[in-house]
Amino acid sequence: MGMREMILVLGAIYFFSMTSLSINRFCVSNTETLIQNEFEYQAVSIAQRLIEEVKTRQFDADLSFPPSSFDSPYSMGHSNIESYPNFNDVDDYNNLNVNINTALGAFNVTVQVCYVAENDPDTRVYVKTFYKRMTVTVNNNYMSHPITLKHVFAYYEFS
Repeated sequence: MGMREMILVLGAIYFFSMTSLSINRFCVSNTETLIQNEFEYQAVSIAQRLIEEVKTRQFDADLSFPPSSFDSPYSMGHSNIESYPNFNDVDDYNNLNVNINTALGAFNVTVQVCYVAENDPDTRVYVKTFYKRMTVTVNNNYMSHPITLKHVFAYYEFS
């Protein structure tokens, strides 16, 4: 075999190895993305399930009108007699921190509940209003960032 053929063989081997490495890198990256998406889907599912659970609860333990009897913005949270999942109103979920085990592993769920302004549900207020915003954050060790979902609960008086 001559020098020219040897250079062509070495070039072909180099080209084949670079192509093989690129395909391998693409497959590994694609698999990592699929696994990451599976964890994110599970986290969204957990957050949505918790929000749907809270939708079945009362807005406040005392539903007198006007809202002056609602729980104070500074005392939101469950009492010592209540424990998750036996809460009776929305603000009992404030400062909830639970671990939920799934087939993918344990997910840490934290919940914050606060009163919000009527005209801007992104603005937390420290007075009693007809609106409470729940922020559910779900995290897992294998996720690159936590998933956060928000929902605003409104109190309506029907006569």
